[in-house]
Amino acid sequence: ALNRLGRPTMRFRMLGLYVAVDDTANPVPTLTGFRQPLPVNNTNTTAFSLHGYASWVLDNLSIDLANQVTYRHLVGSETIQITDRQPAGNVLVEAVTVAAKDIWAAIRSVTQDEMTIKHGTAAGNTVYLDAPSVQLVNPRYSQQDGIEMLGMDAVLIPSASGNDEFYLTVA
Repeated sequence: ALNRLGRPTMRFRMLGLYVAVDDTANPVPTLTGFRQPLPVNNTNTTAFSLHGYASWVLDNLSIDLANQVTYRHLVGSETIQITDRQPAGNVLVEAVTVAAKDIWAAIRSVTQDEMTIKHGTAAGNTVYLDAPSVQLVNPRYSQQDGIEMLGMDAVLIPSASGNDEFYLTVA
């Protein structure tokens, strides 16, 4: 999730198989390579483009993988499987005029187009998110600090080959 003036976050919810408890010592992590996270702002977070428009003023972006994770304990097999997924998210931007970007036409015509963003300023400390086929739905206006905002849900669509709704690259 990217929130203005916050730090980018990733949150995970895990499901695993039981392993018997033992007396093994906890590992000692090496944290010398840990880097201080950069705040989300106009300097550190750049290259945001949505449906071919690169002049959005972004307030918030979040994506949920929406994996359907299933625990199966059958005769001869105990597994955890991802049986479905429907990646989606939402975005909150400053509203623009229709002349600047007619996002309403894209929503009405069920257009799928790219969303990209870059966070970070130095090599080895930069994250790129690219979702090649995003459908925007459920547009809604709100106000924030006296500014008109436009919120939209984003459905991340796979290509014909699947498994490519988005790419997260660290470089």
